[in-house]
Amino acid sequence: MLVLVAPLPIVFPLSLSRLDPKATCRMEPHIYFIRHPRYIKTKAEELVSFLLADSGPEAVTSCDIALDAATALYSAALQNSRYSRTVALIARATIVELQWHKVEDTHATLHKELADLITSNFIMNWMEEFGRGCSPDTDISPEPPSPELTLDDLETRLDQYRFDRSNPRLEESVYEDLYEELDETTTICPAVAISNSGGESFRFPEEMLRSLSTVLGDFYSVGIIHPNVMQTCVVYIIDHLYLREDAQCLHVLLNRAATHLAPSFGLCFLQRCRYSIMLAATTTSRGAFPDVLAVLDLIDELIAGESKSPNNPNVALYAQRSCHRWDPAIVDDLSFKT
Repeated sequence: MLVLVAPLPIVFPLSLSRLDPKATCRMEPHIYFIRHPRYIKTKAEELVSFLLADSGPEAVTSCDIALDAATALYSAALQNSRYSRTVALIARATIVELQWHKVEDTHATLHKELADLITSNFIMNWMEEFGRGCSPDTDISPEPPSPELTLDDLETRLDQYRFDRSNPRLEESVYEDLYEELDETTTICPAVAISNSGGESFRFPEEMLRSLSTVLGDFYSVGIIHPNVMQTCVVYIIDHLYLREDAQCLHVLLNRAATHLAPSFGLCFLQRCRYSIMLAATTTSRGAFPDVLAVLDLIDELIAGESKSPNNPNVALYAQRSCHRWDPAIVDDLSFKT
């Protein structure tokens, strides 16, 4: 059995504890640092050595080995969203190394098992979340709906959102006032942690959904998740977009997925997503509205990048968006235990 142990807690130059809790929960999934490429290659070689050592004629089947490795990688990525990008790159490097070693079916099996594990857990958890929100027995009071808005109203507010974000001299923006108004008028139900028999608390559902979105976006960004599967997951959230947490998870998913290594979403798909979100925004809760604007702003950024280079969309925006950040001083060790 292979276990991938996550690193010790990361110390960031910016203390997130000093920020507003609402801002922190939105910011954390967007913050990541990874180790140096040489380090990632070393860890991938360690994992390959484990897979090759257990692939002899007397060992268990390659399918079982690949499943153990995929489970270990997925569990390590899910432990903390800040580690997810590093684990995704280790997984990608491992698959490439296995291809070079020409191990029969092992690299393809690892790729398939890892992709299936990530996407199936993502869909099942979101189905459970949407089912809980629609259940008549739920104890969660729905947030009040947003006021009646037209598509032109949304475009106007989106332009104002960009202006406020790009003008650092504005001490108080319209959306700071909007947040204060939402705090006063929106019914907020405190999340309740569910404890297991050992007394340890599970994460809140919204935090788990955000972590699942982060992991899916990171593994898509390195080419492990198929574009068609990724598009299905994105559309699934958009079709059920209502609460603030839904918009936050969608923003995290798209933001983490858009890198120079990732397959292109495609201009037509992004435009359809934008239109669907615009329609959904007219019926979302008031608390979700600022985060919906952030999602629309991100999609417009992706569309602009796709439009700049229609003949080579993979290079358009993704080469600008994401050289992976790394800093050995603030990311600790990842170790493998067998």
